[in-house]
Amino acid sequence: IGDRALYFFNGTIDEVRIWNRSLTQAEIAARYLGRKYASPEPSVGGMGSEVSLANVPSNLTLTSNSLTQITASWNANSNPDGTEYFAENTTAGANSGWNTSLSWVSSGLSCDNTYSFRVKARNGDGVETAFTDSPTKTTQNCGGSALPPVAFMPPSPPQTNPENPEGGFRILINEGAQYSNSPTVILKLFGGSDTARMAISNNPEFSGIGSTGQITYQKEISWNLCKGQENICEKLGVGELTNYEFKVYAKFFTDWGQSSPVVLSPIYFTPTGIPSLSSVQNAQIKNQIKELQLKLIQLLTQLVKLLQEKLY
Repeated sequence: IGDRALYFFNGTIDEVRIWNRSLTQAEIAARYLGRKYASPEPSVGGMGSEVSLANVPSNLTLTSNSLTQITASWNANSNPDGTEYFAENTTAGANSGWNTSLSWVSSGLSCDNTYSFRVKARNGDGVETAFTDSPTKTTQNCGGSALPPVAFMPPSPPQTNPENPEGGFRILINEGAQYSNSPTVILKLFGGSDTARMAISNNPEFSGIGSTGQITYQKEISWNLCKGQENICEKLGVGELTNYEFKVYAKFFTDWGQSSPVVLSPIYFTPTGIPSLSSVQNAQIKNQIKELQLKLIQLLTQLVKLLQEKLY
């Protein structure tokens, strides 16, 4: 680098990337948040790419769970954690949406019917692979009889226990913390004895890339608050917002696909740490401390009088 021998650059430069346009503040923030939080790291376009192409998922396997459900599962085929997949029941016209799960339950099907499935993947740049082959699977035989009563019953709510003293379906973020300075949080989920699957989402509609679709029930799972809400996280990254209350939604399913009510848990994402108290809040706290000090003086005065009466 440099046009004359006297003015050359004496050093090394690492990770050079060139774009054919100026990046916006939001894109710069997205790159920063991607480096800090995402896996794989997203790029913002231009002449370079920050991630490699995803591999087509392998070993697509179909399992008939019941008269009305089929589970599709597949292997990552060396794709890194964070790779997103899109499973589709082409016969029923249903899909999982983009999410990182390696399985999907297609429910609401008809008994003794054959369905075709396929899956594809995409990398952090949103570049999609081709679909896998399309194997088929038939739901369980109707058998000439109606479904058992349990097929229409919602999942049983969990009983009370030390971790869930109030009982009932519940989701807990970071052990009930009010703030997080990272979008990656730990969810604890409380399902009942007959809970077989669950769905988690960053929106109440359980749609889009911020949702899992139905996945195997787990009591604890890592979760990204920014998934599907990248525009909000970009504003947090550039300081347009100092904190934001995110809500994570969950529901629980039986083997028959019956769902629990939706439960949710809120948490504030504050990239710069817990926000400082306002002047009004500080004044309120100081007044409360003064009131406590006065009450303490009154109690001590009463105690001294009682002691004096006993002594004399």
